[in-house]
Amino acid sequence: MAPYVDLMEPLKGVISILKYMGVWESENIFYKLYRNVIPTFLVIMIASAIKFYSEISNYDEETVETLYVFIGCFEGMTKTLMCRKKFSMIVSSWKILEQNQLQPRNESQKKILNDYMRISKLIFKLYMGSFFVAGVVVPGVPILTGQKNLPIPQWYPFNYHRPVLFEIFYVYTYISVFSCAICNSGVDCMFYISMNQIAGQCDMLCDTIRNVDVLTDEDKIAKEDEMNKILVECVQQFTLIRRYAQLLADIYKESIMVQFGTSIGILCVAMFRLSQLQQLDLTFLSTFLFCYAATLEIFFYCYFGDLATEKSEKIFYAAFKSSWYNSGHVFNKNLFTFMQMVQQPIVIYSFNIFPVNYETFKKIMQKTWSFYLALQNFQDRQGSR
Repeated sequence: MAPYVDLMEPLKGVISILKYMGVWESENIFYKLYRNVIPTFLVIMIASAIKFYSEISNYDEETVETLYVFIGCFEGMTKTLMCRKKFSMIVSSWKILEQNQLQPRNESQKKILNDYMRISKLIFKLYMGSFFVAGVVVPGVPILTGQKNLPIPQWYPFNYHRPVLFEIFYVYTYISVFSCAICNSGVDCMFYISMNQIAGQCDMLCDTIRNVDVLTDEDKIAKEDEMNKILVECVQQFTLIRRYAQLLADIYKESIMVQFGTSIGILCVAMFRLSQLQQLDLTFLSTFLFCYAATLEIFFYCYFGDLATEKSEKIFYAAFKSSWYNSGHVFNKNLFTFMQMVQQPIVIYSFNIFPVNYETFKKIMQKTWSFYLALQNFQDRQGSR
């Protein structure tokens, strides 16, 4: 009996976060109410913050200090709403993972998938842990430093700084900022784990191609037929992998664009703020946490995108390591057709504009540094007048 691996297991934590985000679809009347209340609260907070920032003419230190938090919350809210819109596509991608063609053929391949699944679970724990800490610490800075300010300044047609009313709005904003951090990390983790799944499937496919003659125990004639059958199954497996990757690209094409754009904004503002701080205090820690989180987000996107591309490239070369020289004409012809099929590696693009890989990460960091220097020079010129 062939071994079985639950490919959905690493995504169970992500599913819990999607339910918390209100992305999940359910017939439960209470959850339907909940999934409409959550985004409504987030949209109200972001809209009131946009109103506040658009009406001020002078950005003082306190305003700059909260600006990167606002950008991060805007990013989390936007990605959450995009996930709601693409939920049917997300479910379709999960159905692909349930196909038998993606299951291992032996214990060796089961170990390959289990190793990737362990990495996915570790990434989820570390990544979610980092964002949980950031989501707890950052919105709590005003209270911990004795300031009577909201984590994100907002505009309302009444004075919310009055006693009791301020505490209510502070709790509301705190929960909203925390929710944005968790939602943001949940959407990211789903992409990282999914790309890691693709890398594991490509490794397993390479193992099948390299050992296609070992996987059959038949006599000479029957063995040739069995090898051709396995090769057809490899074609089906790669077709599913590519379809899965295409679904991910369609799901995340807007989110990746938003992610990279907002991360540049967060890093520029946060680095500018760090350059102004004179001591290592709680404000410095919260700002540094945001810098770390923004950099980690775009790095992981590019790392796992590059990993999937690298692993898919190896499928073509794995065919050369198979025993094609001891095989018949029909198998070699089919193998050649398969090699033509896998010659183009799997690459995730955002809007078919730029690939999600190391090269893009390098360009993003270069642009971020350039924008930061421009912002710093502008500030220096303003200060010298």
